[in-house]
Amino acid sequence: MAPSKLTEVDFETFSNVVDGQSRNSKEKYQGVNPATKEKLWDVPVASLDDVDDAVAAANKAYKEWSRTTWEYRTERIARFQEAFESYAKEMTNLLIKETGKPRMFAAVEVGSASAFFDWHVNKLPEPKLPGYEDEKLSIENKYVPLGVVAAICPWNFPVVLSLAKVLPAVQMGNTVIVKPSPFTPYVLRHYS
Repeated sequence: MAPSKLTEVDFETFSNVVDGQSRNSKEKYQGVNPATKEKLWDVPVASLDDVDDAVAAANKAYKEWSRTTWEYRTERIARFQEAFESYAKEMTNLLIKETGKPRMFAAVEVGSASAFFDWHVNKLPEPKLPGYEDEKLSIENKYVPLGVVAAICPWNFPVVLSLAKVLPAVQMGNTVIVKPSPFTPYVLRHYS
């Protein structure tokens, strides 16, 4: 059973999120349901300033996030999973509209996302590299975060394929800027 919703989310109003703040823009894009040709909602197109601000915010967040522990990052992913699953029905309905998928396939994608979260939270151990030690030398190998990751996400499975980029990057201590496909601009704006 999905947890209760933490806040109410409007699934018909969309914005870009930069540094935790909603941003709108003068330039808009409008998706189309490929199954019905119905025009969908307006979404803002990010300006160059929005992109610059997103990179600056991601770099700033990276300084702190990269120093957190594997356990802390995994716990945050688990909380993200709870929030995501509390909106599984709404995400499925939105996915149906923006991709034109039948309900069964949209529900499978959302359910697969939950399984993907589960794998990162419950089954993925912290990666460790073997070291080396002798009388003269001691070598410790470590994985280290690289920085800001740009996740350019596809249209065909926007939930699962974007999570395939976002979750590993975040769990390894990187920060992520998500750029959804213009064909499926809606569902990613609700969990970015």
